[in-house]
Amino acid sequence: MPEPSLIRKRPRSELLLRIVVLKKLLVAVLLLLTSGLASLASRRYGALDELAQQWGHGDHTLLESLANRAVAAGPDRLRMLALLSGFYGVLIVVAAIATWRRRLWGELLFAGLLLATLPLELRRLAHHPELSHWLVFLLTLAGLAVVLNGVSRHSRVERGRGDNPCD
Repeated sequence: MPEPSLIRKRPRSELLLRIVVLKKLLVAVLLLLTSGLASLASRRYGALDELAQQWGHGDHTLLESLANRAVAAGPDRLRMLALLSGFYGVLIVVAAIATWRRRLWGELLFAGLLLATLPLELRRLAHHPELSHWLVFLLTLAGLAVVLNGVSRHSRVERGRGDNPCD
């Protein structure tokens, strides 16, 4: 067993950053699934109405509701949803992995993505001030603080070394 002095303890901020990154990766997976399903639905748009009716006869109200929403959206909006959610999902994955690996460019991108979600989270809190929404909002703020602290630390180190800050 290694000596206690050799065991490197991770600071709480590091743990918090990992939690925020994992949460964002989960969001990315959901976005990529949404993208795939919207793309499939836009290609098989004619069958959606029949599918909604079949699910309506069974006890699948959630699936019926989703199929009805897809029918109401139309094939063009489904294609746009597929494209945007897929792009955003990939962007989150890239930023999350680069942040996990402590790359400055990834941390900057990740901070931007966290900042972009704040207005939506605030609006959701204003309309539905539930505990789960507060937790997501506070986790986003804490993650943003940790990421910006890491960016600041990168900047101080890079100014001292004169290396390329984008590595």
